[in-house]
Amino acid sequence: MANADGMAKIIAGGQSLGPMLNLRLVEPDLIVDISGLSELKQAERSGDELVVGAASPMATIEDGEYPT
Repeated sequence: MANADGMAKIIAGGQSLGPMLNLRLVEPDLIVDISGLSELKQAERSGDELVVGAASPMATIEDGEYPT
């Protein structure tokens, strides 16, 4: 991203960027998809807290599929 000329956008799910691209409200020069980064999908217990990765699917959280 640091070497990109112009505007770069990060996409993980596309809920908001996808429609904006379709309507041509944004036209980034570079789109970086981070949805395949397994490090961002991990969850673990840290003391009495559950630490959930930034790319964890909401359905997985709602279904309670993380460690208890």
